[in-house]
Amino acid sequence: MIRILVSSFLLLATLENQAQNVGIGTRTPHPSAILDVADTGRGLLIPRMTANQRQDISNPVPGLMVYQTDGNVGFYFFTNGQWQPIIKDDKEYIRMRNLYYISNL
Repeated sequence: MIRILVSSFLLLATLENQAQNVGIGTRTPHPSAILDVADTGRGLLIPRMTANQRQDISNPVPGLMVYQTDGNVGFYFFTNGQWQPIIKDDKEYIRMRNLYYISNL
């Protein structure tokens, strides 16, 4: 009986230590990431919903992100008690795109 209890404890301790981060498509997730997704042929699909569905989320946590499929289509994140579009207009998109190009020179 003691052997079973000790074995169970060691198994649970091992599982708890391994559950620090999760890798999808990788057996060695980066230690600084809670979720490390690796794939060269597919992407990450963020939940898609209408503006009404987004507004109906109860108690959204700061940092929550969704993709709105109607109205002002695009990515939205929840911060400071309200939903904000990640890119507000074409000028901001162009500015962000230019910063991306400059940082990759």
